[in-house]
Amino acid sequence: MNNNQDFTAIDLFTKKLYEQAGVPHLISSEKLDEVGAQNLVIGRKWNPKNTIYLSSKSANGSKFFDLRRIIYAITTSYKALQDAAINLEDILFVATKNTEISSFVKQQCEINGLFYVTKRWLGGILTNFKTIKQSINKLNRLIELQASGEIKKYSKKEQIQLAKECNKLNGFIGGIKNMTRPPRVVVVLDSVNEKNAIAEAKKVNATIIALSNSDANPKDVDYNIPCNTKSKRTCWLILAVLFDAISSIKKNPILVVGKKDSDIVVPLSTNK
Repeated sequence: MNNNQDFTAIDLFTKKLYEQAGVPHLISSEKLDEVGAQNLVIGRKWNPKNTIYLSSKSANGSKFFDLRRIIYAITTSYKALQDAAINLEDILFVATKNTEISSFVKQQCEINGLFYVTKRWLGGILTNFKTIKQSINKLNRLIELQASGEIKKYSKKEQIQLAKECNKLNGFIGGIKNMTRPPRVVVVLDSVNEKNAIAEAKKVNATIIALSNSDANPKDVDYNIPCNTKSKRTCWLILAVLFDAISSIKKNPILVVGKKDSDIVVPLSTNK
């Protein structure tokens, strides 16, 4: 371990936390350390409000997120998502920062029947849903046109144009094409990168859960998970735990929760 945090003390804290929260073993401190979840990426945009999440300095003077804080944040977020799933609340995941993570989010959202935006956030998705709904209706008409075979009534050139339009719309709003109202919970990957989504979520009074790095203001969201969002492995692992919260209610396959560290394979081979 590279930041002088005591695994034994953290694991005792973790065990007690999970027992008090009434959740299964979610993730170990060793696994979070393995993917570099606690590593800070400090630059000019360092937000001083993140100091509450820091561990003591290591021998070489470096700073790290406190693994206890990360585990506590994951646990409270897990519980919030479980409650939302139990109450059949609409949940939206927003992850447009990285293609590999976006693909993972899209896959898991489709498995669990959740809404998602993984290409680019279009302004007004939550605050001007009436206008977005028009685009959704258009996309659904194009999908039906293709599914029914009616598109064959058009010329070859028109078919190509309609297919291109359908693919473009599907890329932007395919993950919300069945949404009829703003969601009650919004989960975002990197609160700075998805600041527009967070701003809109606030306006519709949605509960916001966010993975945030050292440049973020933790008070911008309801549940802040401090972590190294520059690491794809970190993002995958924490998001997997959050998806497991929903899968546990919907009786879908579990990705990591309750598994031994040796059985958890993060499918992204990249630097921390």
